[in-house]
Amino acid sequence: MDRPLDLNTTRTDTTTNSQISFVSRVNPTTKQTQWQVHTDDYQFDEEIAASGYGDMVHDTERNLRYQEAIVKAVEKIRVKREADIAEGKETDPILVLDIGAGTSLLSLMAAEAGADEVVACELFEPMVRVAREVVKTSNFADRIKIIHKRSDEVDIGEDDEDLPARADLLVAELLDTELLGEAVLGSHRDAAKRLLKPNAPHVPCGATIYAQLVQSERLWAGHKLSGLPGLRTESKRCRGLPQAWCIQADELAPDITPLSEPFRVFDFDFANSPNSDECDINTLCDRMALCGGGICIWMTK
Repeated sequence: MDRPLDLNTTRTDTTTNSQISFVSRVNPTTKQTQWQVHTDDYQFDEEIAASGYGDMVHDTERNLRYQEAIVKAVEKIRVKREADIAEGKETDPILVLDIGAGTSLLSLMAAEAGADEVVACELFEPMVRVAREVVKTSNFADRIKIIHKRSDEVDIGEDDEDLPARADLLVAELLDTELLGEAVLGSHRDAAKRLLKPNAPHVPCGATIYAQLVQSERLWAGHKLSGLPGLRTESKRCRGLPQAWCIQADELAPDITPLSEPFRVFDFDFANSPNSDECDINTLCDRMALCGGGICIWMTK
């Protein structure tokens, strides 16, 4: 996303009975994240317009892959359900949980694929309103329910207004440019433990991160001090902390030269993600050169 939203929560001010939203913003002077407080009369139209929701909705290739995966998952559940019915077993309606509903796109895909009921949770209240309006104008208004909650706040029970039972399938779009920035692993892990049936499929079910070492003066310039008068030698050697930049690799052309073959860094299984893990990787450079950085990409599965 070019400008991802990071809304932490919404609270009620009991003195005025108004909603207060906390929105994180990067201070351009200090480069630090700061919280801004907005009351319920704040217009979030600009926030939504500047976010990545539009880009995701118009990403045809991405959406087709999601749709294919959801159709396959629902069909597999339906086939098993029909086999259970043929054996005289009691079955429940196909229930899908959508975490991070956004515009409700994945919920609509699940309903169209044959899910009997879809419960979608979304934290950002303005997007909750958008999703509900989208669902209302669709053919699946009677099958999709949008709730304004974080997924780890969702409860299960017949008397509860959230999930009536454990879900058969989880669909989620929690992936950011760095893959794991939106609590992907924690959300999937919590859902698998509390909200899903045993061995319920996840869409996506995992991801793989790949990397490649490159030589690039433009990347290297971001890790050194230069052009400043009076710098001491030790200051020039200060490389600072590792920094990840969200860019298209094509933007670096022609100032980029591969120094290694692409290599796999890590595989993530969202349904059985570890609490924490790390790995050390050794790779060979194709030739002697100053390595200005690395390019990372990730692919879901």
